[in-house]
Amino acid sequence: MAEIKFILSSVVAAALMAFALTGCSEDSGGKKRVKSQSVAYSISGFTQKGPFINGSSVTIQELDSSLDPTGLTFDTETTNDLGAFEI
Repeated sequence: MAEIKFILSSVVAAALMAFALTGCSEDSGGKKRVKSQSVAYSISGFTQKGPFINGSSVTIQELDSSLDPTGLTFDTETTNDLGAFEI
């Protein structure tokens, strides 16, 4: 009889532990929730090789921490004949 109580209490303890661990999970349906953050940046500068006329195309590429392109690009145009641009 004592062995049955020990086994039963072990099973109940294991079930409660499993319930407690799954109840505290940040996982929702197999997918982790990620809070999205929106950040606005303003970029301005001058091109260094020219001559550039007002309206020349400028493409800015995002780089990662190793200075490799991430694939994200931003297109704009020069705003004067000196090569100034702004996004």
